[in-house]
Amino acid sequence: MNWVNIDHSLFGIDRKKTKAGIAVVVVVGILVITASILQRIEIINTATVSELTDSVTTVVILISILMTFIVSVIYALWNGGAVLAGALPVVAPLTGLIVNGSHTVTIDLAVGLSMGALGAVLATYRQYQTIQNDGWSHRSVANGMAVATGMTVIAAAAMYSVQYGPHIGAAYYTGIMVVSGAVIGVGIAWWKMLF
Repeated sequence: MNWVNIDHSLFGIDRKKTKAGIAVVVVVGILVITASILQRIEIINTATVSELTDSVTTVVILISILMTFIVSVIYALWNGGAVLAGALPVVAPLTGLIVNGSHTVTIDLAVGLSMGALGAVLATYRQYQTIQNDGWSHRSVANGMAVATGMTVIAAAAMYSVQYGPHIGAAYYTGIMVVSGAVIGVGIAWWKMLF
């Protein structure tokens, strides 16, 4: 039973690569949920459980960093799905916030959204290359542009909302640079599309 048509260009160009991207999103979500649950276990307070919790949390943090800064860009250039390329860096921080009951935009989420916007722009560019080479419909690029534009606006708003937060530093400025790059990329793409 198919709930979602993963053959759509917003998810990716190749079905097998799209399935791999979806699997990564699901696995990372499960890891974040597991780490959050392990941190809440206070009934058993042994050294083994504490070491396990620390190990899982460390692995999740490292995976989150990789997802945010590397995996999204690689997926965007590899398979060209704007939705998945935009979702990959957002999965870990957003799942963590939801599981912990938080409703505040954090610097981690804002930077993830920024990288997601950049990933969506790059994925749309990848789809444009596929159209030039394989003769796909231009509608897939228009759909990708809509996703990339929306994600860029959301990322810019998220970066604006955390500008006065307590954790201003390298992460904030990285997010600002990435959002600026996404805005420039979206602007150039819209210019080429319209003129």
